[in-house]
Parts: sequence; C-alpha cells; structure tokens
Amino acid sequence: MNFPNKAFKYTVGENGAPLIDDAKVFIECEMDYNYELENFDNFIGKILATYADETVLNEAGKIDYDTSMPDKDADFIRK
Repeated sequence: MNFPNKAFKYTVGENGAPLIDDAKVFIECEMDYNYELENFDNFIGKILATYADETVLNEAGKIDYDTSMPDKDADFIRK
C-alpha cells in the first residue's frame, strides 16, 4: 500500500490500513458501500479489527472518553 504521509508516523495493519503509531484506539474497516449524496459521501463499512491501549480503558474494560481524548498538542496532530 502506498500511503505517503509525513504528518504522522504509521504502520500498516493486518488488513492493509495505515494505523497511526501514537493512536491509543483504532478501528480497521472494509468499505461495503459508498452512499453518494450531493455534498458528501457516506461510507458504510464492516469492522475487521479493533485495538484499544490499556491506558484508555476504565475499570470495566471500556474506553474512558473523558480521559482518552487526544491532547491538542499531541505529536500526531498536524499543526
């Protein structure tokens, strides 16, 4: 896969998607359908793989959205 991007470091996931190295959560999807509208497209996908770093999980093993949002100064966010 050719994914030239200098905005962040990435690796290629098991299904071929580029995954941001510093991301704490990712979802790899396969596009099933593209529903085209006049001003935008809606992509309907099938989830192939998910990952969540333990540092973003709460006691129940679910993502804690209050503490896991990216910092505006994170290295992987384009400035």
